[in-house]
Amino acid sequence: ENKSCPHTKYRDAVMRYDKVLRDALGFSEQISKSLTSLNENYLDVSKKTSTVDTNCQTLLKEQEALTSTANELKSKLKFFNKAHQLSSQLKTNEMAMKLVTSPNLHETIKGLEVAMNFMLKNSEWKEARKYHGVFVRLQERLFNAVKSHFVSQLRGAVASLRQQARIDKTEIKMSSAKAFIEFQAVATKLEP
Repeated sequence: ENKSCPHTKYRDAVMRYDKVLRDALGFSEQISKSLTSLNENYLDVSKKTSTVDTNCQTLLKEQEALTSTANELKSKLKFFNKAHQLSSQLKTNEMAMKLVTSPNLHETIKGLEVAMNFMLKNSEWKEARKYHGVFVRLQERLFNAVKSHFVSQLRGAVASLRQQARIDKTEIKMSSAKAFIEFQAVATKLEP
């Protein structure tokens, strides 16, 4: 066959065109497979990202709950720490007198009342009853220290009056009795 024949040229051109089309079709099938695979990978990553996001949200909520619980426990632990601190401060008479004469005495008494009320309100706790008793005993020790301080101050005042005014024994007894009566009136208000 003659290569210069127009039909042969046309056939050769069509065959080349067919080969180019087949190659292009093969490339497009490869691209289609790659796109399908890419889409599947995208969906898989999207699903995993969604799962991670959900897990992160859950963990964040759990963290917030744990933080809240930790803060609540911290605020409740202050009562137990206060019991230990007061117990240490009331161990000896000298230390108790320092507490009685400190400017924080009123706050300490209020703190004991708050702690006892807290233990009563939370009586379902295993140790609430025990610690309520601890706070009651601490309050009693504190009030006894306050009474001792008042008695000591009154005795010192009476001794000072004796030296300064040289009052006879009858007048001293009357002054002492009056001071003691006033003390008892004040001291009964301090009982738990």
